[in-house]
Amino acid sequence: MSGGLVPYNFTLPPIAGVWQYSPYKQAAADVGWNASFTNSPQWPDPMSLSGNGNGVSYFRTQVSEAQVSLNFQGSGVFFCYTDNGAQVALTLDGSVSTLKTAPGGSDPACQSTGASTVAYASGLAVGPHTAVVRVAASASHEFQFFGGMLTSVIPTNGAVGSTANIAEKWIDDTDPSWTYQPPVGAPNWDPTGTGQNLYNLTTTFTCMYSQGNLTTRSFTGAGAAVLYGNAWRDSHDFTVELQGGGLSETTSSDMSTTGWNMGQQVVWLRANLDPEQTYTITYRNWNPSNPECRGFIPAGGVRYCCASIDALKLLSIEVTGAPPPSTSNSPQNPTQTTASNKSSNLGAILGGVCGGLALALAIAVLVFFLLRRRRRQDQEDYTVARSYTSPAPAQWATSSVPATYGSSPQAWSPMPTGSTSQPSSHGALGQPYFGGRSSVAPSSITRESQQPPNSAGPAPLAQSDLHRVLEYVRGQMDSRPTRTDHEDDTGTVLPPYSYRAGD
Repeated sequence: MSGGLVPYNFTLPPIAGVWQYSPYKQAAADVGWNASFTNSPQWPDPMSLSGNGNGVSYFRTQVSEAQVSLNFQGSGVFFCYTDNGAQVALTLDGSVSTLKTAPGGSDPACQSTGASTVAYASGLAVGPHTAVVRVAASASHEFQFFGGMLTSVIPTNGAVGSTANIAEKWIDDTDPSWTYQPPVGAPNWDPTGTGQNLYNLTTTFTCMYSQGNLTTRSFTGAGAAVLYGNAWRDSHDFTVELQGGGLSETTSSDMSTTGWNMGQQVVWLRANLDPEQTYTITYRNWNPSNPECRGFIPAGGVRYCCASIDALKLLSIEVTGAPPPSTSNSPQNPTQTTASNKSSNLGAILGGVCGGLALALAIAVLVFFLLRRRRRQDQEDYTVARSYTSPAPAQWATSSVPATYGSSPQAWSPMPTGSTSQPSSHGALGQPYFGGRSSVAPSSITRESQQPPNSAGPAPLAQSDLHRVLEYVRGQMDSRPTRTDHEDDTGTVLPPYSYRAGD
């Protein structure tokens, strides 16, 4: 999994299947946990199908040993409650008093519930945690639990930008991507269920309580998933399994409502998923810890053990806006780099022109010197051969053409093997360099002349003298290497283009 993590708050009503209650979730307050509403009488008619509560829902207990807990993946958790004088012990991951408390109205997690206290832990390392609220209550000190909030994370999958938005994808219970076993159709899975606040106004349910009664679906591209179901009088035990991405998790719980119809509720959730992995979720109308679905039975009534599915919500990150500035070794100023390349080419051209002018001047001086010497010889009466040594032209020293370099990610490889060029000084970052090639003129020229002096005047340049001039020019030309694809206009060898690793 790559990329960052975006925090996300999940609101969890007290009926949510992620809360674990002990003892008994559907019972009278003096024997377990009893579901109630702030503006409704307690215990609706257990046989009524219209047990819709008014106000804020909560669970209450009067027993001396009770608890509510949450196993979660995240970085923070919030419990909203009113203790009414009951004794409360808070633990996080087995450590006592790691949960802090504050007035319920002081935190957004509990402001809308009317709870008097919020117990919380924030800034936790992202990962699996277990938070527990233990209660010692009584009839005169009833403990009331209003649910809470979970802070978890959604991975960005490596996306980069200035703004991260949460994208929601809803998969309705009627979507053909669900696989129901046995197939949809009464009395197996019934798609005609009704309830409050349902997504797409539909819910599919089953009241056949068995391990083989299930529905399953695969998904990918999500950093978190939330399964919703319909909570009503007959909803009870269930199991959710998550497979894929190296995970194999099983969660069993209870959606009992003590007879209330509560509509769409969170059945299960999992955050901090890898968007690059494929997961498969399986929802069963079955709890291995309660294979007979035992529980409260209304007087004169029948207990049905049912489970329903409303929708699966997948959460992912959409990144918008320009990404932050890169810190790589890319050019900081492309214009400057281009200008430096132009400057380097101009220097090479000027060097070539100057070299050519110097060569032409040397040849002109040599011709003038030979003509003058020939004129002097014509005035003397020599009939025997004579040799002489001419002054050698100035040697061309090894040199480099200076260039101005801009910021560049390019590195230049060493000079080719066998080159007579020597690299000029260059920086530690591997900036390009230009090496010169030595061009040395012959050190002496020898000639023989048996031509008599011409008394009629200065004789023209002898054939042998002309031949020696041409030989000298040819020597100068041969000393200049033939231009290749890696040389500039001055004969300077340019190293081949290459990239430095990591650029």
